[in-house]
Amino acid sequence: MAWVVESRRACHQCGTVSDEWLDEEGRDREPPPFVAKSRYCAGCHAIRQLSEEIPEDRKSFTHIYLEPWSEEWDLSS
Repeated sequence: MAWVVESRRACHQCGTVSDEWLDEEGRDREPPPFVAKSRYCAGCHAIRQLSEEIPEDRKSFTHIYLEPWSEEWDLSS
């Protein structure tokens, strides 16, 4: 039950809680507890590319997923 309550306090996008960023007086912690980073994901890129090819009227009913490559998918031969 405590986990459910705590998880509801967390930001749905980044997963942190305000208390992690603020000190006891409510000021921003220095140094900050986290650093924003980025990394490229080829899998997400492939999914985005395929999603752009799907007609708008079918997008909400189409599920895109990654599957391991197989010889049967080789379209070049």
